[in-house]
Amino acid sequence: MYAGGETIDVSQSSPFSFPAFVKQGLVEPLDGLPGADAYLKDFSGFTKEVAVVGGKLMGLPYFAAIWVWNYYEDMLKKVGFDKPFTTYEEFIEHCVKAKKDGHSRYPILWVAGVGLEQLPAPGIR
Repeated sequence: MYAGGETIDVSQSSPFSFPAFVKQGLVEPLDGLPGADAYLKDFSGFTKEVAVVGGKLMGLPYFAAIWVWNYYEDMLKKVGFDKPFTTYEEFIEHCVKAKKDGHSRYPILWVAGVGLEQLPAPGIR
């Protein structure tokens, strides 16, 4: 629609495509709209990272998800780690070591969901 010269009042986009829309000038700041400041005060840190660009409120999320990591404590100790990871780098280190040392063929189980949460296509590992 936009490429055809039409204006768009409201659009839904993922946190992955949203920055490109902002960069291309397809999104206008929402600062000053009624209730926007109150809504912004309730944002989580991640939500602010996505919706606030260059100090301007560029989007209003309609949901936010929290991911919870579960781990098998016995396997963690068997691989040689005394505590769960606390950073993404440590997470990768744990997974690589578990696989390399032969403790686990697939050290992470990614539960399938909808939309952006689906597993990769078969054969992609």
